[in-house]
Amino acid sequence: MFCTQCGGTIAASSRFCNHCGAKVPEESASPAAPAAPAAEAEWQAGMQETAAAAAVEYRREHDLVEAGAVGVHRLPAPPLTNPEAILPAQQAKKRARSWTYLLPISSLLIVAIAGAGDYLYQQQQSQRANELLHAGEALALKGKYAEAKTKFEQALALRPEHAVLLNDSALLADVMKLDASLQAADTEAQKKQYEPAIRDIRDLRATIAARDGAVYKKLGSQAAAKEEAFVVGQVKDGIAAQKTVNELLPLLDTLKPYSGSDAKNALKDVKQKIVDISYEQSSSALQSRNFEKALSIVEGALKQDEQNGKLLGLKKTIEAKRQAFEDAERQRIQQAIEASTREDMNNRTNGVQLVSIHAGLDAYGYFAIQGEVKNAATRPISSVTVYYDLKDANGSVLYSDTVYATPYYLAVGDKASFSNSYYYDGSMYSVTVTRMEWQLI
Repeated sequence: MFCTQCGGTIAASSRFCNHCGAKVPEESASPAAPAAPAAEAEWQAGMQETAAAAAVEYRREHDLVEAGAVGVHRLPAPPLTNPEAILPAQQAKKRARSWTYLLPISSLLIVAIAGAGDYLYQQQQSQRANELLHAGEALALKGKYAEAKTKFEQALALRPEHAVLLNDSALLADVMKLDASLQAADTEAQKKQYEPAIRDIRDLRATIAARDGAVYKKLGSQAAAKEEAFVVGQVKDGIAAQKTVNELLPLLDTLKPYSGSDAKNALKDVKQKIVDISYEQSSSALQSRNFEKALSIVEGALKQDEQNGKLLGLKKTIEAKRQAFEDAERQRIQQAIEASTREDMNNRTNGVQLVSIHAGLDAYGYFAIQGEVKNAATRPISSVTVYYDLKDANGSVLYSDTVYATPYYLAVGDKASFSNSYYYDGSMYSVTVTRMEWQLI
């Protein structure tokens, strides 16, 4: 028995075709009664009828002889069980009747020939439908969905109930709907509407991921490529608007999930701008001798591009200049300490300068001493005390004494005076300042 849909051979007891899955009509489920036994029965019936006719003819002739009919000859009774003994006329009739058993056989042959022709036709139709099916599937895998749909429609015209065709046609309709969503997202991206385009393409990828099949896998790959293209386009358009490293860092995070060549190039562009901004900021800090800030900026940028020669060179320059500055600063401090020490020593030893001193008899006949001092230190001083010796004409020291200069406090460069007087006994002749004392403020 053959399937009326695809022409494939199926078992007589099957209810469904094991090739295309079509249901077998109930009237075809039971095998037809064999024709050969029916033809044999027909042939036996014809033989019995012929024998019976011969017997009737014999009795009619016998009756005529008994009645004295002229020209009637008695014939021997034909044996009813021997067809070969029938009269020529009866034999002709028998031959005419014997053809009747051939009719069922002829019908069977006609049915068999027609069945074979229909089988060949159904086979051709099934083969053509399968060719169209395979061609449509190949076109669908190539993304030529409209052409694939045409092939499926042509195949369904040949096999309307073909289970695989019906399934593939429904699947293709779903794929074409998803592809339309993909094209809509692409249109949004072309209009620079990246946010909705990326959102829609990600939703579409989630929908495709829930389906199984080679054509869905192909469409999923296309959607993934589109998403990457949308993200890269959004990043490239946004690079120019970012002015600081902190504004650029999120763009790096956005590109990290993607590995295509366009994404890698966009990643390089973002890193290069980070390098340029960091180099400029670090150089400015270096000129201000803010070495820590300059080094911090460079090291932050190197975290994004560890092998960048421009940044590595700047880092070495910063470190070298910082070292030179620190060495110079240590030297300056040391020199300052030494200078301060010298200054302090000078302030303590030479902080007060004797400007003038006079000794002699005043209007009242006293031996008077008058003098002036100056603050030669680099700091204010106070409590200037002058030590001196009174000498005779031979230069011998008669006795030593002290006097305080006024005013008490002296700013840097200020002067103070001092004076004292003695009863003159005729021995005093001159005065010599031996030392001075003061307090640094």
